[in-house]
Amino acid sequence: MSDVFKHEFAKIFSRQAQNHTASIALLQVVLPVSLAVLSASTGYLWDLSHWLVIALWVILVVFWILSWWKSHPNYSDIHRLLLQKQNDDSLILDLNNEASELKSIVNNLYLKNIASFSYRAMSVKYIQEIKNNGIDHIYFNEVLDEILSPIYLQGDMIFGFKISEKWNVSVYFHQKDARILKSVWRRKSSSHPSLGLGRDWVPGEGHVGKAFIDRRPIFTGDANDDSVAQLCRARGSKQLHYDNIAYVSFASVPISISEDDDCDPYGVLVVTSDIEDRFAEASLTEFLMHAAETIAVVLEVSGADIGCLVNANHDIYGKTNGEHDVGSNPKI
Repeated sequence: MSDVFKHEFAKIFSRQAQNHTASIALLQVVLPVSLAVLSASTGYLWDLSHWLVIALWVILVVFWILSWWKSHPNYSDIHRLLLQKQNDDSLILDLNNEASELKSIVNNLYLKNIASFSYRAMSVKYIQEIKNNGIDHIYFNEVLDEILSPIYLQGDMIFGFKISEKWNVSVYFHQKDARILKSVWRRKSSSHPSLGLGRDWVPGEGHVGKAFIDRRPIFTGDANDDSVAQLCRARGSKQLHYDNIAYVSFASVPISISEDDDCDPYGVLVVTSDIEDRFAEASLTEFLMHAAETIAVVLEVSGADIGCLVNANHDIYGKTNGEHDVGSNPKI
C-alpha cells in the first residue's frame, strides 16, 4: 500500500476506535444507569407532566440509537478510501505500462542503432578484404557466419528464441540460368525436424519466392491462418509432414541494395519459428533488413559468381547432409 493510503486508513481506524470506545462506555454505563433512573422515576414524573416523561424517554431512545450508530464503522469512509486506492492502482498500472512501452522503444532503438553501426563496419571490412584478396566460397561462408551470427547465436536475446523452439535461419541465392532460389547457408535449432539446406523455390512460389518476386520483406505471424496459408505453404510433393508444426512464423527479406524494380534481388534471407508472431516487432524487421543489405553489399562489391557459390556450398554440405544444428554436433 502507498504511504497516503496507509495514512488515510490509519486516520479512519483511529477515529472508529475512539467512537467505538466512547459508544461502549455510553451503552454499558451511561445508558443503563439513565434507564434505571428514568424507570424508577417515571411514575412520579408522570403525575407532574405527561409530556416531560415522553420527552425524556424519546431523548433516551435517540441517545441509544446514536450510541449504537457511533459504535459501528462508517462504511462510507472505507468505501471512499477503497475507491481512491482503486483509482491509484489503475493509475500506477497505466504508468507502468507506459514505462514498459518506453523501455521497449529504447531497446528497439538501441538494437537498431547497434545493428546499423555493426553492419556498416562489417561492410567496410569485407570490402577492403575482397579488394585485397578476392573472394571464394570459403571466405564467403565465413562472411555469412559473421553477418548472421547475432541471429542464430543470440536469437534468445534478439527474437526471444526458447530452448525447445524450432527456429531456422537460411540464405537463398537466385540462380538466374535455372530461375531457382537455392539455399546456400543454414543454421537451425537442434530440435528442428528438417534435414539438409532446405527445399528449392521458384520465384513467386511460397513465402521465399513471394518475397523475391515482390522485392519486399514479408513477415507472417501465423502461417497456419487460412488467409495466408496459400502463400506460405509448400504444395504437392514439396510439402512435408512437419511443415505446419515447424514453420509457423516467417520472415523473408530480399537480399538487395537496389530499389530498382527491374533488378532482381540476389536472393532471400529467411528466418522461421514454430512460435506465432515471433518476428512482429518493427525493430526486428529493420535488423533483418540490415543483415540482408550487408550480404547484398558484399555480393555487389565482390562481383561473385552466384552459381559457383551455390554449387560449391551444395558440394560441401552434401557430404554432411547440410546439417548445421546450433547446440548439437553435426549429424554425419
